[in-house]
Amino acid sequence: MVDHRDPEALAEAIARLLDDRGRAAQLGQGARAAAEARHAAATLYPARARLLAGLVG
Repeated sequence: MVDHRDPEALAEAIARLLDDRGRAAQLGQGARAAAEARHAAATLYPARARLLAGLVG
């Protein structure tokens, strides 16, 4: 993890990822899997249906 308020640390982390394509690919795949799980229709639709049902009454 890198402190997002530290531009030098961010630059170093980016440089490390540019040098290590395998690690960059692993991080990208993990981020994609997390985003797909978080935003999957099977997850979102039931939650939104419950929210709307609660609002409608």
